[in-house]
Amino acid sequence: MLTTTHRARKARTCDRQECTSQIRPGDLIVRTTTPPGRHHLYGETGWVRSVTHAGRCPVEGPTVAEWNAAHPVGTPVLAWPGALTDEPLRTRTRSRAWVLDSGYPVAMVDGYAGGILLTHLTPLETP
Repeated sequence: MLTTTHRARKARTCDRQECTSQIRPGDLIVRTTTPPGRHHLYGETGWVRSVTHAGRCPVEGPTVAEWNAAHPVGTPVLAWPGALTDEPLRTRTRSRAWVLDSGYPVAMVDGYAGGILLTHLTPLETP
């Protein structure tokens, strides 16, 4: 497998299946070329070439600034620490939101160690 990292010259779609974000000119990208039989999706069909965001793909959802402006520390939330199909945890935020080195925006909640993606937090109406 050959992998190179550089800046995109033109707009295109990210080849990661779970990514819904566009690659824009100037974005840091990874170009990967995989020989036949080495790619889990394409098997023996030939060389596979893909272009993806460098690191993790951008996450859709609220930005840290938007979240912090609308939801102060102590906001009641439903939190899904794992998959969104799991049972949610009814809790409160215990930190302001921040961005991890990976680019994901997270906040901490009572009853769980570590940050939870903002896309996995739903603020509850307070009576």
